Amino acid sequence: MITLTAGMIKTFAESPSKYEMVYVRHVEIPSDDTFSEIGKQIHALINYRLKGSNIDKILTVLDEPENSDLKVLWNNFLLLDIEKCEESEFTFNVPLTDEIRLTGRLDALRKTEKGYEILDWKTGSSKNIEPEKNYQTIVYLFSIYELFKYYKKITNYDELKMTYFFLKDNKSVTVAFSEEKYKKYKELLEKICKKICS
Repeated sequence: MITLTAGMIKTFAESPSKYEMVYVRHVEIPSDDTFSEIGKQIHALINYRLKGSNIDKILTVLDEPENSDLKVLWNNFLLLDIEKCEESEFTFNVPLTDEIRLTGRLDALRKTEKGYEILDWKTGSSKNIEPEKNYQTIVYLFSIYELFKYYKKITNYDELKMTYFFLKDNKSVTVAFSEEKYKKYKELLEKICKKICS
């Protein structure tokens, strides 16, 4: 049994040799720590707020000059006026085949009139991602549909969608789910995941 994330699948799709280096040999690849740290901080702040924690003391640090980028992201999040979600930092683990499981952690999940919406906070530019083709979209929509169908929370494909919120650009993009996408995602995931396992 092997468990794969969207990040692992994306890495393999882009470069099997990089996948081998990072996930098999466990070689650490340098990254932009500053950008990564801001991403962790804004995700933590949003999670605390959505879970109803008192973050007044934490928010005072946003007025410090070195936290100006974080403050912009936070203020843009507040403009979304998202007060309540069904789940925040929701972890899933679902079977793709008998040998492969898909796992990940949603930033948030909220109930809609038609079903459920997966929410994802992005700190980078909206120019750097194509939501419709992103492996995160593919893994998340496929997995949550499978999970919620199993628990009878949804019955139709169109009861699920995923929205990316680009906090830096103050933009959002929504990807609707469908039976056609389900079949396409399933075929794509099975094909690439079997290659990873071979």
